Amino acid sequence: MAFLALPAHAQAYPSDLDAALAAGSARLKLFALQTVRPDGAGEFVGQLQQHLGLAHIAGPGPGYISHSISVAPVLDYDSNINAGTPGETIKLGSFLFKLSDASRAKAGLVAGLAPSANLRFSLGQGRVIEASASASTARALDYDLTRQNYAVRICGEHYLGAQSLSGADWLDICAGRRGGRRALSNSDEMHASLGWARQYASAHGFHEVSARIERVDNGAFAKSSFDFGVAHAAALGVVDWRIELGEKIAGQHTRLGGVTLSLTRPIFGAQSTIFLTAAHEGGADFFGTPRWDEAFRIGFGRAITPKASVTLSLENRRSTLENYSGTTIGFSVNIALSPLSGG
Repeated sequence: MAFLALPAHAQAYPSDLDAALAAGSARLKLFALQTVRPDGAGEFVGQLQQHLGLAHIAGPGPGYISHSISVAPVLDYDSNINAGTPGETIKLGSFLFKLSDASRAKAGLVAGLAPSANLRFSLGQGRVIEASASASTARALDYDLTRQNYAVRICGEHYLGAQSLSGADWLDICAGRRGGRRALSNSDEMHASLGWARQYASAHGFHEVSARIERVDNGAFAKSSFDFGVAHAAALGVVDWRIELGEKIAGQHTRLGGVTLSLTRPIFGAQSTIFLTAAHEGGADFFGTPRWDEAFRIGFGRAITPKASVTLSLENRRSTLENYSGTTIGFSVNIALSPLSGG
């Protein structure tokens, strides 16, 4: 599609439509294309309609949309591979204790593999069921340590309809299980969520507003959270901001609130993202002293090939526990390989 082409030196998108097509949301892409109706986009519009269940063909059973199985490499810098305690000592009241080597946080590069699978099928016009599973296993290059993560999820996506060209609404209901394993920490939790999203156009570009309520239960406690955000796609770039509020659980150190802001656009000829995050955590006591943490993170991601990107970040954390205060770096290489199978 010629209207998607960007000159190598471009520092902004040629149009609001090109910005919407660079955003991650298939729903926003379809809404923008159906609003502008550019020449030569018919095939791509059909693919998006198929993906979103809007090309459902009535029959005796569910309509197949697509499936995929893939394995991607993992390479990143982990500031706490073993989920240990930062530092060499820890202060309890007026007493200072030396941490054992095994309990201290270990930082370094980890490498491994991340398999994933996905299946989408439609139950009716604009009604899609998606089942997905993913996992990753990575080993530290400098230590005898491994890290594993997994996630399984099933979602029901329902198209609520469009108000002419003023907006399109969607409802999502999801449930699943996720967890991780590190040398000094295991996590497993069930989660369920209810989400809503709307795509609309204005004189300032194309937009997608979304809100979600989630409930998480890890066996020890259950917690609710709410997040709300808006993605703005215009010639300047894709600006995405989101706020999150979390329930305070007495005796548990959890995320209570957060703000994320990002800008995605071509920079010196390559798709790039600049992002800022701020988070507040609390709820637990440490030997009678209430614990809270504030974390601020800035990062930059850049495409290095059509299927690979690099992300760098810097995080500063302030905590009532001295061990957790300080600055850490983040680094990851993201490679999107073609599925081993799919349709």
